[in-house]
Amino acid sequence: MAWLLSAIVFGVQIARDRIRMRYGATSTAAHAALGAALGAFGLAVGATIHGYRVGVPHLRAIKLSLLIWPLMTALPAFLVAFVVAVVLRRNSEVQS
Repeated sequence: MAWLLSAIVFGVQIARDRIRMRYGATSTAAHAALGAALGAFGLAVGATIHGYRVGVPHLRAIKLSLLIWPLMTALPAFLVAFVVAVVLRRNSEVQS
């Protein structure tokens, strides 16, 4: 259910930025990527706190997730959002 909700929020953000706010494809993609990165950072913070609480022996690797997880999600999110924003722009030009 969390994946579905994340996908819906991601799509709504792209549609809102592109259609309602009339941002360009790059700005739309950057906003979507930032949202995905913030979500991943939140998960990494939660994993780090959990690691401290339960005494995980590889805590250094978990701390790296604070940097790695946001990057791993932001880059693909940017690419997907950019492509979707370009497609939305072309569809709106065809309908006009």
